[in-house]
Amino acid sequence: MAKRFGERLRARRLEMGFKKQEDLGTALGVDQPMVSRWERETHSPSEPYIEKLMDLLKVEKSFFENDHSPATTSPTQSEIAMVHLINKNIQLEAKLQSLKLTDQEQDLLDLFRQATDSLRELVIQTLSSPGPNKPQGRARRASGS
Repeated sequence: MAKRFGERLRARRLEMGFKKQEDLGTALGVDQPMVSRWERETHSPSEPYIEKLMDLLKVEKSFFENDHSPATTSPTQSEIAMVHLINKNIQLEAKLQSLKLTDQEQDLLDLFRQATDSLRELVIQTLSSPGPNKPQGRARRASGS
């Protein structure tokens, strides 16, 4: 008996290296609950997502039909490697996003870079010196770092 769409989707997701529903969802631009709904068959992916799924999972359009015969080929090593690279890229983009400066921080950094060496030193001393309501400042890095 042929597997139902949700079972096929889950099996193919895992086979292609998307270990978590969230991984596939991120690659598609949907949240994890949506992938879960597709796998449980409480919802079906819309046409734009079917196209994206076909590309990411390397399947034909017939994969999405309930009378689908399991003629899907196994993914190649390069396809699996590509999925791993996509997942790594998604993780790195999320990490990069968390490291971005706010507009105010960027403005301060730009002003600091434009300041003279003596003004920079004064700013560092002022910010590093403990005050009555200020915790002890971080140790200053060595010059040139």
